Amino acid sequence: MGSGRPEGPAERVGAISVEVRADPLSEAEEDVVEGTGGPTRRQLLVGGAALLAGGAAWWFNRAPAAETPPPAVSGPRPLWTHRDNEALAAERLGEPPVLPLFLTRSELLSLDPATGGVRRRIRLPGDEGSAGAERPGSRVVMGADRVYDTTIGHLTGYHLTDPDTDWELTAPQSLGGEAASWSLDCCDQAVLYGRVRRRGMGTGDLFALSTQTRELLWSRPDDEAGGYLSDVQVAPGGRLVARSTRDELVALNVADGSRLWVVPADQALSWRATDGDNVYVAQRASGLRAVRLSDGSSRWSLMPDQGESWRCLKPLPADGAVYVPRDSGLLTRNSAVDGREVWSCRLPFRLDSRSRPLLVGKTLFVPGPADGGVCAVDTENGTIRWTFRDSGPGIQVWTLSTDGRRLFAGHDTVLYALPVR
Repeated sequence: MGSGRPEGPAERVGAISVEVRADPLSEAEEDVVEGTGGPTRRQLLVGGAALLAGGAAWWFNRAPAAETPPPAVSGPRPLWTHRDNEALAAERLGEPPVLPLFLTRSELLSLDPATGGVRRRIRLPGDEGSAGAERPGSRVVMGADRVYDTTIGHLTGYHLTDPDTDWELTAPQSLGGEAASWSLDCCDQAVLYGRVRRRGMGTGDLFALSTQTRELLWSRPDDEAGGYLSDVQVAPGGRLVARSTRDELVALNVADGSRLWVVPADQALSWRATDGDNVYVAQRASGLRAVRLSDGSSRWSLMPDQGESWRCLKPLPADGAVYVPRDSGLLTRNSAVDGREVWSCRLPFRLDSRSRPLLVGKTLFVPGPADGGVCAVDTENGTIRWTFRDSGPGIQVWTLSTDGRRLFAGHDTVLYALPVR
């Protein structure tokens, strides 16, 4: 169909443009169409007008298209709901934030905790490759009131509500300057930890950077005894724990990045969790092992009994206990001292490696797949208090965060604020 503008004025009827032209028979009443015995032009126009009028009447009188209703929910009534056109990309954010954020592949929305209204929309540029092509989806790290993102040679701190206080930092020349590639791991006590690589080189440096002064606190080579360190996490007691490409768990001094101890791991460390005494890592393909944070010595382990089939997922240590989810949908509370089971709970859905339980007071919130929902589990006895679900389509696992007063639960293109009590 042509895309040019029609000649003469036009009236808009719904989505149909109706063209109105001057009557061509104002001077020639009986100008006959070529041939004998045929209709006059006036007759043709009158007939066409009747057809057009009939079509317009059908358009206006037809039943309106039904709007897609919002998904039905079961469980506690949401305090507010945010819907978006783009799906969540929760894997870009390491630890759950304390404010409601809607992070996609291309932007971050900072939402008001009380109303769900958009306080700020932050367009995230992603990483630029060597050919200048954008590679969206880099990992972002959350601070107290900022989110940190990287591009080649640059680190940017975006304030969640005030764009006038944003800042950008170029990598120091000692770390490669504008040719350096940043990657962020975590932020704790106004200090960013991560790794930077120089373009064209396979090695790089671990670094600690103050978000207040924007000064480099320390850096050290990322190679350690023939392996390369990555995925730094802050642990209590002035320590960092990192994984090595040699399948080792490495503890570092938070003050300067120097090595404190190294212990072998049974497999690539896809996850780690820490409390004041232990570091929890995977044991073989399916189990859990607790090692002492002080020196890396083994403390206890948890493995499936004969006839059982499950795999431990990333645990959540808290309040002298460790909550252990399994891919089978089994959840247990275990003693952090000796691994003894305190209670077990069978969830109404299976779990996978993306499930990240969240503790608020005496309630453990466990996210399942999109059609499974979120369970609120009483930490005293392991009973399920309620399960929140919606009827919307989805392929993701629910993601959780909290400000202590509300639970922010989302999947795919929707985010809900739920009461925590």
